[in-house]
Amino acid sequence: MNRIDKGYNDKEFELMGEFFIEQEMHSIGKQNYDNTKTKVGKKLHKKYCLVVIQKVAQSLMMRLDY
Repeated sequence: MNRIDKGYNDKEFELMGEFFIEQEMHSIGKQNYDNTKTKVGKKLHKKYCLVVIQKVAQSLMMRLDY
């Protein structure tokens, strides 16, 4: 994500945000799920995805001088 972030300027991020805000929310209704797989997915998310999200948030905060 950091590599993608460097490819856009602040105005382009604003334009992307405006585009996605305008999009209609789609729902696929009620889904069946396997609770065991859900728990495994949660652990994998914490192990891999959360680190990336935190790095992106940190990068954005640095860009905004927080």
